[in-house]
Amino acid sequence: MLGFFIEKENGISRSRALSAFDVLRSILEGYWDVLSPELATTLKEVYRALPDRNGGLFCDVPMIHLWAEAALYQLGFPYHVNTRHHWRATYKAKARRMYIDSFVLDQCRSFYDRMPMIELHGKILSKFDMQVMSRICIDAICKARGEMVPQLYSGGNLGRVHTIG
Repeated sequence: MLGFFIEKENGISRSRALSAFDVLRSILEGYWDVLSPELATTLKEVYRALPDRNGGLFCDVPMIHLWAEAALYQLGFPYHVNTRHHWRATYKAKARRMYIDSFVLDQCRSFYDRMPMIELHGKILSKFDMQVMSRICIDAICKARGEMVPQLYSGGNLGRVHTIG
């Protein structure tokens, strides 16, 4: 498993990419200097335009990291796990029970391709309809991932799972 983190893609190791993701999440504690000036400006613009930034409209109070993550994933071509379509098979070898897992990974290109380039996030994502569309997509990613990667878009739920009424 260690080889997975050492292997480099475009000159950057996966462990370095993961640590960069953790640094990006530090904006929640107010460390805005980790962002480029353009990204910091546009994220603040989007956040100021949120209709429910104090909560009440949806289940989770939207935090600024949701759009920072969306910008990162838009550039990074992520593969989000979809636990709803996970498939497990089992068979018996000579004496031992064996398992095969098939994980479905989704790039969510319909969401990320619709997102504007980072310089235009503030102008376009400040519009209510684009905010709701992006929040719906983020919510769908949260629901599909299950509990496998809880850091992914944490706090991005519009409604709770298994809610009746």
